[in-house]
Amino acid sequence: MTGHYCKDHKTLFFMKGKMKNYAHPIKGEAGNDTGEWCNETEETRGEAPHAEPTPEMTKKDWDKKDKLKDESIKAQVSFKEGMELYRTFLTINHEYKPDPKTQIGKYIIHCIEAGKKWIGDPLVEEIKESE
Repeated sequence: MTGHYCKDHKTLFFMKGKMKNYAHPIKGEAGNDTGEWCNETEETRGEAPHAEPTPEMTKKDWDKKDKLKDESIKAQVSFKEGMELYRTFLTINHEYKPDPKTQIGKYIIHCIEAGKKWIGDPLVEEIKESE
C-alpha cells in the first residue's frame, strides 16, 4: 500500500496537478466535503491498514462470472438497438407502435424483451402497453 495515509481521518493522501504536497479534503459527519484540507505531516502520516486476503476464485467461478457478464452485455446491446430503432420509427410516425406481425416489429419487441433488466426508459413502457 502507499506510505501516504492519514491516520487522523483514516483516508489516503494524494497529490495531483499543481499540488506541492500530499493532502486530502476533510469530510464532514454526513460524508460531504467541508471545504477544508488536511495536509500530510509527520504527525498525520500513518500506516495504511492491510486488507484481509480474499479467497481465490476458481476457474469455474471466473467462467460463471464471465458468462453472466457476456449475457448482460448482449442484453444491453440488444435493448439499445431495439430502442434506437423504435425511436427512429417514432420520428417518422409519432403514433408508431411495433407490430408483432411485421418483421421489424418482431425484431424491436425481441430486442427490448432481451434487455428487460435495464428498463427505465418511458418508451419501453409504451411498447409494453401496446403489446
